[in-house]
Amino acid sequence: MMKKGIVVFMLIFLCTCTLALHGKTGQRAANLISFFSGFPADTGTDDPFDAWPLLGASLEHVFADGLAVGISVRYSRWKDYMGTHYTVLGELCGAWTFNAWSPSLNLSYHFNPSRRGMWDPYLGAGVGIHFTRFENEMTNYAPPRAAELREQSFVRGFAGIRFYPFGRSSGFMRDFAFLAQASLYFGGGFRPLVLMFGISRGF
Repeated sequence: MMKKGIVVFMLIFLCTCTLALHGKTGQRAANLISFFSGFPADTGTDDPFDAWPLLGASLEHVFADGLAVGISVRYSRWKDYMGTHYTVLGELCGAWTFNAWSPSLNLSYHFNPSRRGMWDPYLGAGVGIHFTRFENEMTNYAPPRAAELREQSFVRGFAGIRFYPFGRSSGFMRDFAFLAQASLYFGGGFRPLVLMFGISRGF
């Protein structure tokens, strides 16, 4: 955990330096806040059921040249029996309920940062950690693979597009957008490919 924390701290430090250097150029920048949901459900076990759709939010700082840095967090919830297990009294255990929070730090490039058109495609990559917690109403024993599920680091690549339907209007809705994104994850036991849809607002 110490090594993971050091890596995340170094990435945050480097992004902060990038923000400072770009700030000296006088280029106009923009901020984007997004809320999204995704499928398939973002689960970390082999046989999940009763899974919630992926939920998440992100905050992104886009420079005038198209480079961007951002942070995001995803929430996932699912249940899994994880095989047949018995308590010390010989009673069959019920399913474990898993809750996972997945913060990440992202770097991306926007092909239309000034939004001269209605479409803004982008590509990027990010690093993060899945923080997973579990509970079972019938037992205090940890489920199989508990140690590797608790904290999993990951790297992801993603590609997406934002659509600004009111880009030519004035007022509050001018910077409103719909987004679609595909993410490919490397590392850990979570599903490797996730499709996400949501909304964004620039400010």
